[in-house]
Amino acid sequence: MIAGKRFKLILLFSLIVFISSGCGDIGLDEPFRDDLKEIDYQISGFELKYYKFGELSWIFCADTVVVPISEEFDSKEDTRVFSIDKGFNSAEVVEISFFKNEKLTSKLYADRGEYYVLSGNLIAEGNVVVESADKDKLLTSKLWWMEFVEQFWTDREVEIIRLKDNSKIRGVRLKSDRMLKDVRIDKHIETVIYKPKEKANE
Repeated sequence: MIAGKRFKLILLFSLIVFISSGCGDIGLDEPFRDDLKEIDYQISGFELKYYKFGELSWIFCADTVVVPISEEFDSKEDTRVFSIDKGFNSAEVVEISFFKNEKLTSKLYADRGEYYVLSGNLIAEGNVVVESADKDKLLTSKLWWMEFVEQFWTDREVEIIRLKDNSKIRGVRLKSDRMLKDVRIDKHIETVIYKPKEKANE
C-alpha cells in the first residue's frame, strides 16, 4: 500500500513538473517561423467585379494575383498573429474595364496593378494604356483610379491621343474622368496635330 501511494505521488509530481515546463517540446506551443511573413498566396486567371451602391464600377482581370500575409502582434496573448491582408492585393498583366450606367466607358492595360478591396481604388504601373469607348488613349508610366471621386490621377508624364481631332497632347500631372472626356493636365509640354490619313483609293 505504501509503495503504491509513493508511486502515485511520484507520478503526480512528474505531471506537475511536465505541465509547468510547458508543451513546447512536443510542438503544441511551437512559435511561428520568422519566414512565414514572406509567404504569399498566388491566384492565376483572376477576375474581380467591384460594385458601388449596387452599380458595377470596374472589372479587374489579371494573369496572376498575389495576396500578401500580414503580421500583427496580439498583446493580450503575447504572440504574433498572421492573417491574409485585406487591404490590397498586387497583380501581374492587368486589364481593367470601367463602367458607368452599365455601359463600358474605357479599358486599362498595364504590366502591374493593385486593387484595394475596401475603397475600390486602383493603381496601375508599367506601360499603362487607357482606351476610351471613343478610341481616345491615355499613356503613362503609373496611374491611380480614385473611386470616391471617379477619376484617374497621375503625377507622371502623360500623352493623350485624340483620334477624332488627330492630335496628341503631352504633359505632366493629370486628372480625368473614366471616359477621357474631361481631361485636365497641370503642366502642358506640347500639342501635335496630325494630318488626316488619306484614303487608299485617292
